[in-house]
Amino acid sequence: MSELTTFLGKNAAVGKQLLWEHTIHQVATLFREAERRIRSIEGQQRYPALEGWWRRKSHRINGTTGYQVPEETAVSEAFIEEMENAKRDMILNASSLSPDFANIDLLEFAAEVPRRQKKGIGRKAKPTDFRFYRSGLGDVELRVEAKVIVDNKDIAKNYLSSDGLGRFSDPDEPYTDDLIGGMVAYTVTDDRSEWQDRISAGMVSASIANFTYALTQNGQQLLFSQTPYTHAKVPPQTEVLVFHLVMELDCNPSAR
Repeated sequence: MSELTTFLGKNAAVGKQLLWEHTIHQVATLFREAERRIRSIEGQQRYPALEGWWRRKSHRINGTTGYQVPEETAVSEAFIEEMENAKRDMILNASSLSPDFANIDLLEFAAEVPRRQKKGIGRKAKPTDFRFYRSGLGDVELRVEAKVIVDNKDIAKNYLSSDGLGRFSDPDEPYTDDLIGGMVAYTVTDDRSEWQDRISAGMVSASIANFTYALTQNGQQLLFSQTPYTHAKVPPQTEVLVFHLVMELDCNPSAR
């Protein structure tokens, strides 16, 4: 029995366990499809031409300076836009969808959504990068944190830091009130599998328990971390399982 199955078995009813995995599968698929659209010829013509797509300062990559890297919130906005387009296309072609996507119309999502537990509002709020939830299907909600990774040091410095994965362990303003959350790495060099291995190794070095799980729907291997949950709630919760996705994007000039 996997760590995911064991965790959900202790904390959720059987029907909700299935709904969690179903939702994770659909979210992961939407991220991959949005990535494809952003990196398509049309996407590469559109997004980099928009003011605010690139970070203000250029970066050094592999010892060479002058690389433009996409800005995190701009990328997240593009992902939401392309996820909406992908969802619309799926609904329009509902008759050809597999059962795994039969209820995709009930999956809602948005960027920059305030946390449920918060000490500030407006400019003082600390919003989550993504919120996914199902309208009319219980209280399943996924909050996802995004981080741009340019080189290896960004894993410990940003991705796994208190401003990244550590946000799920915030005792006062936890990133989620639910059982499962997500992290997504926006990478501009190397390929997906290399970064997944580096993130997993970074968690081992930081003594963060992690495991992989093959989704029932398509066999996709997802990396999960067992992240401490320190906010007081009823019923008590000691950890949140966080899945990790790696997205491949492009800098200018390309570093892949």
